[in-house]
Amino acid sequence: MATYEGTEIPVGNTTRHNALLLNSEWEKRCFKWYMSGEKSHGGSYSLAICPGGVFDIDYGSDAGSHMIEVWVWPPTGQKVRIEVINPTTHAIVASGSPAGSGAWEKVEINFTAEKKVYVLRLRNMTPANGDSRAWFDDIA
Repeated sequence: MATYEGTEIPVGNTTRHNALLLNSEWEKRCFKWYMSGEKSHGGSYSLAICPGGVFDIDYGSDAGSHMIEVWVWPPTGQKVRIEVINPTTHAIVASGSPAGSGAWEKVEINFTAEKKVYVLRLRNMTPANGDSRAWFDDIA
């Protein structure tokens, strides 16, 4: 696997948080989010989101009731939030937060959808003090 020493890699839609910095000194280089092998709930990697970081995922759905499950490792006692957003109105349709235990927690979000694409927004609302990264994995 290639090693990147502080190189910025553009990722995805340029209107969203779209840069990835990979460096062993994450605290000096952490820019919103990155893929991490440090903690994972299933598999080898998870999505690490830095303090203040946001990661959006387009979520297509049929009309009806839906439940989204996300495994989250939040910083102990800190605020992490998962939101389902209507991209037309920008309204939050549903949201959920883990307890902040500093261990893997399953967050379930239930909502009723029209047939369209929603945005699943993963947010680390923790102030930047110490190691305040949050990890997200196994979204179903």
